[in-house]
Amino acid sequence: LPSLEKIIIVPSNEESKLKDISGIKNSCFLDDFLHLGYEEDGSIPEIVFEQVSVSHPVFISYTSGTTGLPKAVVHGCGGLLMTAKDNCIHGIPDIDPSILSTSPVGWASWNMFSTRLFTGVKLVVYEGVPFFLSRTYLWDLVDELKITTLFVTPSILDEYEKRGFVPTEKHNLGSLQFFVS
Repeated sequence: LPSLEKIIIVPSNEESKLKDISGIKNSCFLDDFLHLGYEEDGSIPEIVFEQVSVSHPVFISYTSGTTGLPKAVVHGCGGLLMTAKDNCIHGIPDIDPSILSTSPVGWASWNMFSTRLFTGVKLVVYEGVPFFLSRTYLWDLVDELKITTLFVTPSILDEYEKRGFVPTEKHNLGSLQFFVS
């Protein structure tokens, strides 16, 4: 991609930060990338906004690949802003909103939740199978983090139903206002 300016690598653990990435052209770790925005004295410069068209590309997501190879879908800022607007008008609890999503960030459903970050919502992203650690791990997280909106992918929900992994008497789930699948 000739227009690709930077590859940002998000390390999954501390050991990953020690790896040599010099062989990956124009790459850096996330922490290094974030520091590129600081002034020499360590201060954060004033944000400068730039007006762009609604079709200006913002991010790429990928189709599931169920009918062939996954396809890249380029999303413009207009769609992102409309999703953010809809999220502000509908479906955000008034008090300390928090979302737990089991959707991988590369899937299209991620777009629905990432835009809620514009509103200051706490977003918890769980990559992987939530019952891998224990049969009640998902429900434990909802209680521990006081999650108000829970998004569980249909495939995970099917597995929960098949295995009978339901909340137990120890779970309160009192914070939960929306369950989305």
